[in-house]
Amino acid sequence: MRRVFLVLMMFLTMGLLATPAFAQAENVQALWHLDNSYADTSGHNHTLTNSGTTFVTPSKFEDGLVFDGSSVAYTATDVVDAADNLDGFSSMTVEAWVKPTAESLEFSAIVTKCDISTGSCVFEDPNASYLMLIFDGYPLFLAGNGTDWGGVGGSFPLEADKWTHIAVTWNPEDTERNFRLYINGTEDKNSEYGDLSGPINDTAVPVVLGGAAESY
Repeated sequence: MRRVFLVLMMFLTMGLLATPAFAQAENVQALWHLDNSYADTSGHNHTLTNSGTTFVTPSKFEDGLVFDGSSVAYTATDVVDAADNLDGFSSMTVEAWVKPTAESLEFSAIVTKCDISTGSCVFEDPNASYLMLIFDGYPLFLAGNGTDWGGVGGSFPLEADKWTHIAVTWNPEDTERNFRLYINGTEDKNSEYGDLSGPINDTAVPVVLGGAAESY
């Protein structure tokens, strides 16, 4: 069976944005528009390396990137890798536009920084930094500091074949909620979460957009 999962943009920033949104700022570490290009427009030169993905037009705005993998074994047949220095943050924001199919709502990896190619991306893996996923129809974000894990999971399911903007902020100095999840610009205040002290684990593995792994 084929499984199609679209990502329009991916955005990583060291630190927090007052209102999560795709915008240039001094602390942006990576910004991939994925508009028929794998270039990073943040100025940090995290150009992506394609492995099996294709562009489609029209997308949410212009082009979009299609990830077509196995929904049975969850192997990373289609991945995009970036340079290894997008970790070690003391606070961060991760955002993406996604359009999952009904099948990919079961499980899809949006962005991960762990060794997805070997299937060792498990929550307790010391080589894992962060993971943004769709799991059983809900958005899920997890992060590690090398010892402990924290994260946030959505309280509302995503819709199939519909563009959705997902944003997660992590601020260990926020005593109310370390992690905050936003869906289409609105905070999901009913989301489940767990606190995490910083910094994010510094690992020697690439950032990966798309793909999946059996051991999640």
